[in-house]
Amino acid sequence: MIRTVIFIIFFTIGLIAVSVSALIPDLDQYYQLKAKLVATEKKNDKLQDLVAETDLMIENLRSDPNAADRLAMVTLGYEPNSPETAFPKPKAKTLILARQALKAASHVKDEPVALPAWITRISAPNMRWTLFFAGAALIIISFTCFGPRRNTNYE
Repeated sequence: MIRTVIFIIFFTIGLIAVSVSALIPDLDQYYQLKAKLVATEKKNDKLQDLVAETDLMIENLRSDPNAADRLAMVTLGYEPNSPETAFPKPKAKTLILARQALKAASHVKDEPVALPAWITRISAPNMRWTLFFAGAALIIISFTCFGPRRNTNYE
């Protein structure tokens, strides 16, 4: 009975080690694709927010006739036609700071893929070979030492 339990334990651990060493490239690719999927979903959420914001702006332009005039002043640089209103002129330093803030906000880089520590550790070729041969050795040991008993009664 104990031989059977030890055989099962050694064989199972050896089989898992050999399987994992063979599947490391696939696991690595799986986790990288999973991280890319999460990044793509975040970008899609940002795009949906931008679409909703644009729809709101279009609705605002349709409902407020003065909004188009205000946008024309800002985007096209028209001078205002209201002589009784004072419009402040932007200073160069303010514009430079605003431009730097916009560049910093738009150039957010994707974070590198964070693989689980155990995959990073055994992705090295020498570790994969070590894991493979250790698993193969456990399988061989389980069959040779704890396999079925041979009849040693010689008459």
